[in-house]
Amino acid sequence: MLPYIISLVLVVLGWFFTIFMWWVDRRSRHSEKSVDFKEASAAKNEDRIRVLEQQIIIMQTQVSPLWASVQARISSDLHHPDPQFHEMDLLLEKLDNLTINANERARLIILLGERAISTDPLVTQKQRDSASIMVIIMKKVVAEAKAMNEITPMVFCPPTK
Repeated sequence: MLPYIISLVLVVLGWFFTIFMWWVDRRSRHSEKSVDFKEASAAKNEDRIRVLEQQIIIMQTQVSPLWASVQARISSDLHHPDPQFHEMDLLLEKLDNLTINANERARLIILLGERAISTDPLVTQKQRDSASIMVIIMKKVVAEAKAMNEITPMVFCPPTK
């Protein structure tokens, strides 16, 4: 009778061991799928965040229609065909296209200041005046953008499917 009991105990232990190993294998496969899912989800979220960051940057640099039209008008006055003013022309185009960054904006302000006091015969008095006015308007635009960010800190995130 004892051999039967020992055999039965061994079968039951084998059965429990088999179920336990199946459970461990299933959990490890589930965690691998979970890790893959988490990595895919994180990558998708990073892509969404990059898109939102780009949209926020564009929104921060956009200006009211009044100041945009004033900037465009003055910018067109400041464009100059001479190659020595090529850098300013490129920065003015970026300003018009709302793709200028903070460093480029700072460089443009320096170039505008130089143009405002320039005694170069290629620079007209109208361009000197436009350069002086553009510096003031650019500072006004940045101040307005900061004020808008302080007033409306909420960002709309569209629902995902």
